[in-house]
Amino acid sequence: MNRVRAGTLTAALLAGAWRATPPPLTLRPDEIDQAVDAVAPTRAAPLAWRRLRDVDPRPRRLDDLREAYRYCALQAAVRESTLRSAAGVLRDASVEPLVVKGWNVARLYPEGALRPYDDVDVAVSPASLERATHAVAPLQSGDAMVDLDHSEITELDDRDWNELFAHSQLVAGPGGEVRVPSDADQLRITAIHALKHGVWNPLWLCDVAVALESAGPAFDWNRCLGSIDPQRDWVLTAFALARALLGARVPSAIAGRVHEPPRWVVRSVLRTWSDHDAGRRTANVVPIARYGPRVWAWPRALRERWPTPVAATIELRASFHAGFPVVRQIGTLIAPRRVRGLLRAAART
Repeated sequence: MNRVRAGTLTAALLAGAWRATPPPLTLRPDEIDQAVDAVAPTRAAPLAWRRLRDVDPRPRRLDDLREAYRYCALQAAVRESTLRSAAGVLRDASVEPLVVKGWNVARLYPEGALRPYDDVDVAVSPASLERATHAVAPLQSGDAMVDLDHSEITELDDRDWNELFAHSQLVAGPGGEVRVPSDADQLRITAIHALKHGVWNPLWLCDVAVALESAGPAFDWNRCLGSIDPQRDWVLTAFALARALLGARVPSAIAGRVHEPPRWVVRSVLRTWSDHDAGRRTANVVPIARYGPRVWAWPRALRERWPTPVAATIELRASFHAGFPVVRQIGTLIAPRRVRGLLRAAART
C-alpha cells in the first residue's frame, strides 16, 4: 500500500478516538482492516481498540488490539506503583520531582490503559540530579524504570528548569499529590517533543489533540506559544497537524492563529506513520566513530542518519514555513558535529 495512503487510514482510525464519545467511523470494512494492520504494531493500538470494539462487522485483527489494550492496562498499574515509590524516595532525599511526559500525558485520557508509556519520566533540578539518581537506584529494575534525564525539555526551548518549576502545579496522583508542569508548559513540551522525533509515533499527535481539547478557559495560551520563533512556529504547527490529521478541536482562543500546515509536513508525517521501524532505527543508530577509517561504510552511516524533513527542521531550529525540506535534511548531515564525527572516525586506526 502507498505509504501516504496507509498513514491517511491510520489518521482516520485514530481521529477522536480519545473522546468520551468518538465520532462515527467513516472507513469501509476493507479500509478498517488496512488501518488496523497499520496501527496494530504501534503504541496507538489501545486507542484503536477503543474505537473499534463495537464495530460491526468485526475487524480482522481486533483481538490483537484487545490484547494491546489489556497489556497496557496492566502496564499502567505497574507504572503508577513505580511513580508512587519514586515520588516517596525523592522527597525523602529532599528532592522535589517534576513528573513530565508519560503519566502526566496519560492522565488526560479517559482511561490510563489508552496511553502506554515505558518509563516513569521525572525531571529534577540540575543541582539535585546526583542525589536523585542515588535515591531512585533501588527502583531501577524490573519492568518499570525511572528516567531522570530530561535535558531535552529545555535544550530546544527558551525556558530553563527554574522557570518550569516556578510555574508547576500539584495534581492528584497515585498515592497523593504529584508535581507536574503547568498545563501550558506540558502542551508545549508535548508538541516540541513530537516534532523533534518527526512524529513517527501517531500516539504523540493524539497527545497534542487530547491536551488541546482538555484546555480550559484559564489556559495560558501566551505562555504555551511563547514569545520567540521558531519555537512558536513549531507549537502552532503541531496544533495544525493535530487538527488536520486527527480532527482535534482547537479552542476558539487560539484557533485564529492555527493555519493549515504545509503540505510537505503532512505528507512527511503520514509517510512516517507507515514506517514501523522508524523509532527502532532512530534509537539503535551505531555511533559514527565506530565505522573508523572504513570510508566505504560512510554512505550507510549517512543513510542511517537521514532524518525526516520534520525532524530535520527541529534539529536545525528552522521554521516550518520557510525554506525547502530536502535542504534541511542535507543540512543535518553536514552539521559541524556530524562532520567532526566523520573526521574523528577517519583518524582512528
